Amino acid sequence: MRDWVVHPKNDTAHALASELKIHPAIVEIILRRGIAPSEIYNFLNPSLAALQDPFVFQDRRRPSNASARPFPKKKKFWFTAITTWTG
Repeated sequence: MRDWVVHPKNDTAHALASELKIHPAIVEIILRRGIAPSEIYNFLNPSLAALQDPFVFQDRRRPSNASARPFPKKKKFWFTAITTWTG
């Protein structure tokens, strides 16, 4: 069994938390994930203008080109659905 690791109080996280009006634990988690303090606001409030071009990823054009082609007429498809009933 693993032991819990308690990190010391982070004054930067508390200052950012009061500035962003969120809990300090959330800011500490975000900082531990490697996001710079100056980028936390943009991380929590994303915008379309800040998104990167998806075609930057390797081989991104290949699936997009494949989805643009028409399906063959004699090809069979099998669709399945998983449903959950509650109530």
